[in-house]
Amino acid sequence: MKKIVVLAISFILLIICVIVFTNKERTYVLDYDKDGYKVVERYDGNYFTFNISKDNINVDFAYEHKYTTKRKLVEEINCYEEESGYTLCKLKVFNETKMVQIKDNKLYSILYENDEVKNDANIKKVDNITLNDDSSTILIWTSYGFKDIIHNKEYNFIDKEQYDNPLTYQLGNYLLIPDYNQSKSFNVFYIIDVKNQKINKWKLKYNISFDSYFLGDKDNLIYLFDKENEKEYTLNIDKKQMKKISNSNGGIAFEGREINYSLSDLKYKNITFKNNNIFNYYIRDNKLYYNYYGSTKEINVIKNLDVKKIISLDNKGNAFVLSGDSIYYVENSGNYRKIASYFEWNFSADNKVFIFNN
Repeated sequence: MKKIVVLAISFILLIICVIVFTNKERTYVLDYDKDGYKVVERYDGNYFTFNISKDNINVDFAYEHKYTTKRKLVEEINCYEEESGYTLCKLKVFNETKMVQIKDNKLYSILYENDEVKNDANIKKVDNITLNDDSSTILIWTSYGFKDIIHNKEYNFIDKEQYDNPLTYQLGNYLLIPDYNQSKSFNVFYIIDVKNQKINKWKLKYNISFDSYFLGDKDNLIYLFDKENEKEYTLNIDKKQMKKISNSNGGIAFEGREINYSLSDLKYKNITFKNNNIFNYYIRDNKLYYNYYGSTKEINVIKNLDVKKIISLDNKGNAFVLSGDSIYYVENSGNYRKIASYFEWNFSADNKVFIFNN
């Protein structure tokens, strides 16, 4: 009997140890030298990030990879000056090599010269929209809902014409749209499932003011702040669950990690999530840039294309952007191609066009 008790206690302790180990926060920072460069290697539960430095070289990289107990992950570093005056840096981690160009430790650019992949042959024209590529699903706001111009399918759910569409959010294969049939506030979202080409109605447990905005999304939860009522919510589209997460002390946002904000900041500063993706895109002076997760060092993605707006991002770290009256698909390597053109996009495209990879 005594042996059984001892074995039972030992088994319970073993289970406790396993639970503690598997739930232990997997974060670390490690400094070491590799190929004559100083390396700062980090993992914070999201991505592996690496800073390499030597003399006037200081470069950041980030990788998405399942957690490993191995350390000193950098396999090879090679930086050399080119005839152009740029320094080319190559970093090999997880058998993958990434490359950037730098100049005077200030100007970053991707390696390639950004030659456009030409696809000028018009596939077809739908409602005055010229398609150059039908490998993506394109949804256009019609003032009564959306039209899928690739599959020629309409999702109409607005009774009275609504020219603007200020409060719609794209996540994965879903498009989340408020019920514009209601006024001042709403308690219904419409969900367009692009993959299955269906639309569903979601009745909410709270009323939301149209004076609201989306902060961003994390772990398949969309974060929304109601400015009029000073409340923050999470929205789970798959489970159709809505949860209030703010209190009198404030709410939260994510900037690589969770940050607390006062209700006043959330209301007046329109806080949005920052640095949550491995590639974080932004526009400055009509040029497209990104920085790696955890880094403030900017990389110029496209040198010869003026960009007005980032339409959406895909799950591979690539971007759909608007330039003039045309939408381009931009790979994080810098290669890009035209997807579609529409004269009206010269004047207005905000929340009126959404693109999904098929």
